[in-house]
Amino acid sequence: MYEGFARFSQKVTAATGGMWVLEPHPGGAIVPASDEVYAVDTGTLDYSYDATSWWRERFPAAGLFNFYVGGLSPMAMLFWMHGEGTDMLQEMLDDAGMNVKVIPGWTGTPEIFLSSTVPLESPDDLKGIKMRTAGDDGSIFARMDVSVMSVPGGELYEAVQRGVVDAFQYSSPAVDYTIATYEIIDYMYLSAARQPCEYLTYSVNKDAWAALPPEYQRIFEAVAWEECIAYLS
Repeated sequence: MYEGFARFSQKVTAATGGMWVLEPHPGGAIVPASDEVYAVDTGTLDYSYDATSWWRERFPAAGLFNFYVGGLSPMAMLFWMHGEGTDMLQEMLDDAGMNVKVIPGWTGTPEIFLSSTVPLESPDDLKGIKMRTAGDDGSIFARMDVSVMSVPGGELYEAVQRGVVDAFQYSSPAVDYTIATYEIIDYMYLSAARQPCEYLTYSVNKDAWAALPPEYQRIFEAVAWEECIAYLS
């Protein structure tokens, strides 16, 4: 995920001939990864690339704009979030007085149901295990006596190694491979119904956005779209 964010930032810098230099940082490098949108709101960060499910504590409906069980296909989510979906998300933030502008990001492919260090052969096997997940999934698993926890993706490998996490939901097989999850798990359970897609959104401080020349705003939006298509390809 960070690689795509860094590539996006580099392309924007290149498209402006180096006149506008975006400096990306990995999630959690400046503020906790789950708090990035609030850091954008206060101006601590100028922009971020975020999964709205991390916002559910303050915005219960935020998961609709990221992923949900049995949700939209990748292409359907893409079309929705490049139209009224982003409008609804912006309205939600505006109503809360957030100084944040949201810009359509990219949509991912169906994700793994669960990666685990222990075998899971029935719902009873889930009881008591320590699971990294988020969003509606987390709410459902918590009602099944699972110990649900939030762990940033960059810390997931070590958390499993140390036994802090027994099982986790992260991303698609291709994305999981990039962080070598195959080295730390023994079981992988597949089901596209768990998360047909994931949608990530760019959040930009409104004051920082308003200070940009219109052509730089357009470059930001155009490169965001290019990265979206590149990821799906």
